[in-house]
Amino acid sequence: MVQTYVDRSRYCLVGLVFFLMLVNPMHAQWEDAERCWVFYKDKHATTFDPHAYFDAKAIARRQREGLALADSTDFPVNQQYINAVQPHSTAYVAESRWFNASVCYLTPSAQRAVAQLPFVQEVRIMQLLPLAACVKSVLGYDLDLMRAQTDILGYKLFADRGLNGKGVNIAIFDAGFKGVPTHPQLQHLVDNNQIKATYNIVLNRNFVFDYHTHGTMVLSCMAGIYNETPMGCAPGANYLLSRTEQTSSDSKIEEDHWVRSLEWADKNGADIVNSSLGYNVQLYTRKDMTGSSHMMAKAANTAFSKGILVVNSAGNNGQDWWEIVSAPGDADSVLTVGGIDPWSGAHHPMSSYGPNTAGQLKPNVSAFFKAVVCSANGLTEAEGTSFSSPLVAGFAACVMQMHPDWTVRKVYAEIQKSAHLYPYYDYAHGYGIPQAAYFIDPAVPVDSANGGPSVPLDSIQHRGHRFDFVYNATSDTYRIQLCEELLPTQAFVAQPADSVRLLVYYHLCDENGNLLTYHVILPEEFDGAVLESTNCDECMIRAHYAGQTLTTTRKKIREATFKKDEKN
Repeated sequence: MVQTYVDRSRYCLVGLVFFLMLVNPMHAQWEDAERCWVFYKDKHATTFDPHAYFDAKAIARRQREGLALADSTDFPVNQQYINAVQPHSTAYVAESRWFNASVCYLTPSAQRAVAQLPFVQEVRIMQLLPLAACVKSVLGYDLDLMRAQTDILGYKLFADRGLNGKGVNIAIFDAGFKGVPTHPQLQHLVDNNQIKATYNIVLNRNFVFDYHTHGTMVLSCMAGIYNETPMGCAPGANYLLSRTEQTSSDSKIEEDHWVRSLEWADKNGADIVNSSLGYNVQLYTRKDMTGSSHMMAKAANTAFSKGILVVNSAGNNGQDWWEIVSAPGDADSVLTVGGIDPWSGAHHPMSSYGPNTAGQLKPNVSAFFKAVVCSANGLTEAEGTSFSSPLVAGFAACVMQMHPDWTVRKVYAEIQKSAHLYPYYDYAHGYGIPQAAYFIDPAVPVDSANGGPSVPLDSIQHRGHRFDFVYNATSDTYRIQLCEELLPTQAFVAQPADSVRLLVYYHLCDENGNLLTYHVILPEEFDGAVLESTNCDECMIRAHYAGQTLTTTRKKIREATFKKDEKN
């Protein structure tokens, strides 16, 4: 059924042509046109038929989420407004339904003229955007690493139950998908017609299989198969491939490419979007990483409200001055993925830290920072949170296949709860690495499956080793006290993920859940740890070791210590 959008703030178009003649002087030839967003005030008198516009999967997603088939963001931009703005522009690019805006090139004088139009809310110049999807390739590849990158997520438990992302639509935004149709590890996607749509938004065409291999690498971390061994968790999913990146350092347009690709993904029925991209210093300041202030965050949050799970890499700035997650990984509703070193099991130092500048937890979860991926000439090892993100996106596809009735909010929350450190969290690992075991049989104790029980423990015990919290009244200090000797150093060998659950984690957070401090210590180096001084007796303290999380407060530690002293 065709719906008509009626806005009570109507702007009469009678005499508009005459008005334009007055405010549209000939642009001076020496002025440089700049790429701009032109935001409109309303969508008055536009019509929309959701059944004609949306893919059937998009309709089904809205029904699953309990949403109306269309809201104001789905209606098209008023064509009369577009027609009025176009004569001012040196080049008209496209429009965004979600933001009720046009993208076009305007000279400074044209910007002033367009801003005067009665239906224009704002004219905003786009800023410089770089490609921040960093990748470091390593010659050769390690098949043990390839197996471990899915094993650490527990993918075999999914696969044994026929869960491989089948029926789930995953959109990938990247710089190009060179060689995908002929790559042997991705051939099944072509043979089974699993690539459902493509869009080269940079060149305004459908062909995306050229220009760059970064998207090919990312795709392989979800869908690749090598000698019947999956390289990711979703070889059975359907894929929507969008080239959004120019990779040129002087490009100013990736922001609107990313935003409009989200609208394209929504239209074509995406359930998940993987974006192994990040934008920071040349577009934003650190203060902008609030989770909702910039266009990419707003678009990601809009997609989430429409039932789309956006999975984004945290970024690779952990060792430079920017340090924190980049846009759109700062967004409130984005499942942001950090990077774990496959051999130490701890946060990789290059992986960006959280929180966002509004204090919200980022990254949310983590996966391997290094992975075996498809390259132009076969397989290679590559490094970056660009690959952590698709490993988790593929995992999410299995969850959606298993629970097709779950809303996106439910999927988001349960993936966090499944992570191996939960309920412990920090700003390097998030809640840790998602675990399939959590979804396969939630009734089974999770000590050996994921992050351990969420109920408070009196102490943490593992393989005969024990530690807990103690209070020293003389020095007025609080310590994590080793009660028995930990495992010997030789137990920690350099194999992918062997020691992930054998690190000692602890944090202190305020009553709002904001971390005041957190630490991760190798077991062989642990000989007790002093908790930082704080005046907050009710602040939460958590320690995690070997799949168990101890949850307490300074007050409870002090009371428990006094009771032990009284007994002794």
